[in-house]
Amino acid sequence: MTRGKVTLSPFHKRSFYLALGLLWASGAVWLFFYYVGLHKEVTSGFPLQVWTLKIHGALAMIFMIILGSLLPVHIRLAWNQNRNRLAGAWLIGLNAFLIITGWMLYYVGNETTRTWISLLHWSTGLGLPLFVYMHIRFARHYPEKRRPQYHS
Repeated sequence: MTRGKVTLSPFHKRSFYLALGLLWASGAVWLFFYYVGLHKEVTSGFPLQVWTLKIHGALAMIFMIILGSLLPVHIRLAWNQNRNRLAGAWLIGLNAFLIITGWMLYYVGNETTRTWISLLHWSTGLGLPLFVYMHIRFARHYPEKRRPQYHS
């Protein structure tokens, strides 16, 4: 296999960062309303809180489309070239965890279970941009020729 460029196109990069930033911000704003605000109701509290949750769900769908668009080229190519696998695998796993816990918040469990799922979901989601940053920094800091080669 020839070694192709693994970096994202400028459009793809902007789309990813914009979707991630808006998704993160909408979740953080909802958390602010829920934990700092006066309304502890998840879906019937302050109207802006309710809309923030709806916007967060819509942005999650957009983000999943963009994330899925990374699979056929960026992720496959980098994986086959043995580049940045550990950080990439962490990102894939964290995003899968967020998708599953996001789905569980709507369809699984009672209020006690939902409280724990919510805690796991938002604590992971708040940290996701840090893992994206680490993935990018690791790829830039360790050029391909300096990285240890792991054979699968």
